[in-house]
Amino acid sequence: MSFASATSEATGKDKRTVERAAARGEALGDDLKAVEGTSLDKGELEALEKKARPTVG
Repeated sequence: MSFASATSEATGKDKRTVERAAARGEALGDDLKAVEGTSLDKGELEALEKKARPTVG
C-alpha cells in the first residue's frame, strides 16, 4: 500500500488530497517550517495553485 493510500485510509482524507499535500511538502523542503502556521499553511497555497493552473477548453 502506498503512503498516500495508507494515509488516506487512516485520516479519511481523499487520496489525491494527501498526494497534493505530500508534493507541496516535498517542494518546500527546508522552507516548510517557515510557512507552518501561516495563511500559506491554511489553504492559501491551494488557492494559488488553482489560480495558476491553465484552464482547458
